[in-house]
Amino acid sequence: MKHGLLLGATGAALLVTASASLAQRTAVRRPSDDLRSGVLRTTSGLLPDENLLFNGWGLTPAGEHLPLAGDLPLKMVYSPDGKTLAVVNSGFNSTGVSLIDASTRRQSQFVPLPRSFNGLAFSKDGTRLYVTGGNSGNLHSFRVSGTQLSGEQVVAPDSAAPNTFLAGLAVHPTSGDLYACNQGNHEVWVIDPLTLKRINSIPVGQHPHSLAFGGDRRHVYVSNWGSRSVSVIDSRGGKRVRDINVGVRPNELAVGPDGRLFVACSGDNTVHVIQTRSLERAEAPADPSRRPPEGGREILATSLYPSSPEGSTPCAVAVSPDGKSLYVANADNNAVLVADISEKEATRVSGFIPTGWYPSAVAVSPDSSSIIVGDGKGLRHRGNFPSRTVRPRQLHKGVSFDYIGTVLQGFVSFVNKPDVPQLVSYTEQVRRNSPYTPESITRTNLPNTSIIPNRSGDPSPIKY
Repeated sequence: MKHGLLLGATGAALLVTASASLAQRTAVRRPSDDLRSGVLRTTSGLLPDENLLFNGWGLTPAGEHLPLAGDLPLKMVYSPDGKTLAVVNSGFNSTGVSLIDASTRRQSQFVPLPRSFNGLAFSKDGTRLYVTGGNSGNLHSFRVSGTQLSGEQVVAPDSAAPNTFLAGLAVHPTSGDLYACNQGNHEVWVIDPLTLKRINSIPVGQHPHSLAFGGDRRHVYVSNWGSRSVSVIDSRGGKRVRDINVGVRPNELAVGPDGRLFVACSGDNTVHVIQTRSLERAEAPADPSRRPPEGGREILATSLYPSSPEGSTPCAVAVSPDGKSLYVANADNNAVLVADISEKEATRVSGFIPTGWYPSAVAVSPDSSSIIVGDGKGLRHRGNFPSRTVRPRQLHKGVSFDYIGTVLQGFVSFVNKPDVPQLVSYTEQVRRNSPYTPESITRTNLPNTSIIPNRSGDPSPIKY
């Protein structure tokens, strides 16, 4: 497993001494305050604010921010001409699809949908946009004119199929046929792009999440959320030909210009790399009579530290069109990992970019100059009391409050590609925003008087 920083003195500059005046000012956190500072964490009356979440993590999102109508953007794609960015929301509030003018970075339209998920794709010629409807079993098709959608077509590709849950979506690079993950039945559907009707069904692994065509433009690679594998489909023969083992909870996929496929595995902080210019030779099953295969697959660690346990939750991945950079959204670290992939055999983790709360999607501008981040829960925390919504809930004593899901709002952040000094600064900030350090595995950040020992191996007052 590879994990490193090309950032010289980054580690040495991370610990920031808390100002002696910290306790004398308003008890909120400033961006420069290190969350691991004992002075900060013991400040009386410390409250969540725009730089501090209620769970103790910090927020200092980089870039220019655009609010969305809904929360949890799950997928973002550029139109073939690069002039329009489409974003699909699938959270608690206002599910649907937004169009953003790439030149002005302003939302031009929001189309609400009853259900939506992570399937989002433009047709080859850019005249149509397709969106999957999750557990509704529907597929939505829109006409695209500039930065506007019209002529919505809603079709259940197979209305008789039970348990349908349409997720990831891809367009065949030559035929234009649609390939959609049906999570509910563990299969991939091939769908006619005009009628939106199913024309084939191909069994894959458990709960397929996303799919992408490989560099050979023939084979389809499918991440199986429930099987720790990627299934390979031959689009010519219309059948599954191979399964490739990857990490835990494989989800989003991205293919680089050189054919490398990057698979984000949210359950174990990894990205697995598969070459797709040609179909890999199948490995023989394990057998004590022969040596194991000597070829290795590259696996990148996405966590803030090499020794971090699972919990970074890499849930989205994007490759810059110039093929030089890889970006991975670490949802539970509130950061995007930046990796240099310009050398095919030597991928290097370069640093991290601070984002909003729970980055759930990532894309790169057509000229590779900007990283676009979908902030799943917003840029800051707000309490659900006092109520701010038009339909609050009430306790039995008449106290009004907002349901917790309604306090979330999605954003799209546009971040200019950082140079090395800026990325060093960003990485330091990401680590200041995190209350976790590698030492947290063996000792607490602050001494405490609870029944849980302060250090691993110390005695507890509980005898049995």
